[in-house]
Amino acid sequence: MKRIMLLAAVLLASTGCATTHVASRDPIDPSVRDEINHRGTAHRAEVVLEDGRPFVAENLRLTDEHLSWTFHGESGNAATRDLRSASFRDRGRGALGGLGIGFAVGAVIGAIITETGPGCDGLLCFRSDSSDRLAFAAGMGALTGLFVGVPTGAAVGRPISYHFHDAAEPALRSNFDDEPPGTR
Repeated sequence: MKRIMLLAAVLLASTGCATTHVASRDPIDPSVRDEINHRGTAHRAEVVLEDGRPFVAENLRLTDEHLSWTFHGESGNAATRDLRSASFRDRGRGALGGLGIGFAVGAVIGAIITETGPGCDGLLCFRSDSSDRLAFAAGMGALTGLFVGVPTGAAVGRPISYHFHDAAEPALRSNFDDEPPGTR
C-alpha cells in the first residue's frame, strides 16, 4: 500500500499546471525563438500584441525582426517589438498531468472509501485484517482516476506561455521592494 501511495505522490508532484517563460524582445534569445517556432508549427497559439487584444494564430514564426502567422488561410505579420505574449496548449503534457492527478486522487479516494479493520468508518467497510482489500480498493480508485484524468487532461491541455518585455525593463519585480513602481 505504501508503494502505491508513494507512486501516486511522485506522479502528482511531477505534473505541473503551467509553464511560463519570461524573455526580452530585443534581442530575442535564440533558444526561446526556436522553442516558439517549434511549438508554432505544431500547435495553435494565442498571441497578444501591444494593443492588448488576443488572437489565435497558426503556423507562428518568430524572427529577430518580425512575427508572422496564418489563420484560416489568411496571413498576418507584426514587428517583434510589438509582441507581448504567445501561449500554447500542449495536449500530450495535459494528458500526462491528468494521468498523474487522476491516479493520485483516485488512489486516495479508493483507500478512504474502503477503510478496513474493526470499527471501520469507511463507506464500504470490509471487515478484514488483511490490507489486500485496501490495496485492491486503492488500485481500483487509481484505475478509475486514470480513465477520468487522462481524457480530461488531454482536453484541457497544459498551458505554455512566453511573455516578452523590453531589454531596459526588469523582467520581474519583487513584491517586497520598498520603492513604488517607476521610481527606479
